[in-house]
Amino acid sequence: PRPRNSFIIFRTDFVAKHKKEAEAAGDGDGDVRSLSKQASEVWNKMSEAEKVPWQERAEEEKRDHARKYPNYRYRP
Repeated sequence: PRPRNSFIIFRTDFVAKHKKEAEAAGDGDGDVRSLSKQASEVWNKMSEAEKVPWQERAEEEKRDHARKYPNYRYRP
């Protein structure tokens, strides 16, 4: 599999956090589709500086992926 990009890492964190909050509040398990849409809206409103932590994590995943799979080439 390809390494995740910064938005996918953010969305994964966002959905996990808000799903837990929904469960704790007794609002069911949280609708992943709705949470993903919310994550997209939040991401698009964030400044570049606010996105840096996820960009750094994406770069780290990219480096780890390159070490694990040195001959990997994306082929859609």
